[in-house]
Amino acid sequence: MENQTLEWKESWRDTCMKTLCAFANASGGTLEIGRDDDGVVVGVEHHCK
Repeated sequence: MENQTLEWKESWRDTCMKTLCAFANASGGTLEIGRDDDGVVVGVEHHCK
């Protein structure tokens, strides 16, 4: 369950920086990329150039 120190995002977006900044300005936290809003692992696509 997401809370003040845990956030789930399905993919990386520049808006994730807001979450990281909020954690940095508070008591810390964990940002998990590759989980949906219910916490189900959806994975992350790998893009190589």
